[in-house]
Amino acid sequence: MSQKNVEIVKRANEFLERRDWHGMSHLFDPNVELYGTVGGLEEDKILRGHSEITRAFETEDDEVWDEHRIEPQEFIDAGDRVVVLQREYQRSKSGAELVIDTASILDLRDGRIVRMQGYMNPAEALEAVGLSEQENVEIVRRGNAAFNRGDYERSAASWHPDIEFRDLAHAADAPETLRGAQALLSLMSEWRESFDDFRAEIGEYIEAGDHVVCVTRWTGRGTASGAAVDVSQVDVYELRDGKIVRVTLAYPDKTTALGAVGLSEQDAHAGSS
Repeated sequence: MSQKNVEIVKRANEFLERRDWHGMSHLFDPNVELYGTVGGLEEDKILRGHSEITRAFETEDDEVWDEHRIEPQEFIDAGDRVVVLQREYQRSKSGAELVIDTASILDLRDGRIVRMQGYMNPAEALEAVGLSEQENVEIVRRGNAAFNRGDYERSAASWHPDIEFRDLAHAADAPETLRGAQALLSLMSEWRESFDDFRAEIGEYIEAGDHVVCVTRWTGRGTASGAAVDVSQVDVYELRDGKIVRVTLAYPDKTTALGAVGLSEQDAHAGSS
């Protein structure tokens, strides 16, 4: 699974946040198209070319919004397409405020973005690229998105009260295993104090019965030291009755993680085909 397209889309989102239209132009195909948001008021609208798209954003900024921020929660590689699961913060000129979870799909060709479309319903975006997930994957996905926002209480809503948390790469002065939702919340509070922008970017979800295997990149920066954290590993979540009952972090690779849940990579590919 190549991450090149994901990195391009990440850069495009950074330029969009700064309204750096010149920077974005280098990532767009000259004939890039922006389709209206599925489920939105202008679903049938199509804008073509960098200039037309830029003018539309500038007009909305001037005439519609006092504030409109889009915070990506997750980037999902889908071959020549990237799905962005995102949270939108909107405050209109009239003062109305809205916070909503949405999604976008960006199509790429030869390293450039050729097509973009938003989705009011993130599940529809996943279905549009053939990634309609099973319930367990969606539970893990939602919990991880809340974790990355720093909303640990909402993330905890996906846990069983007696959740077991095991870190195979734990620090020497930390226990390998914790038990109970409160113990795990306390650990996350320690992470919040120790790291800035500590997050888990899951690049691949593999459903394996009652387990979800996640290829994950953990990133952050030490609050005191400023040292960067950038660790790639494979994590496994076990679910029962719609709740996460066990988390095991830091398998060294996908083969080892799948073996821990009784599968091979060949089994995983067969199950997703």
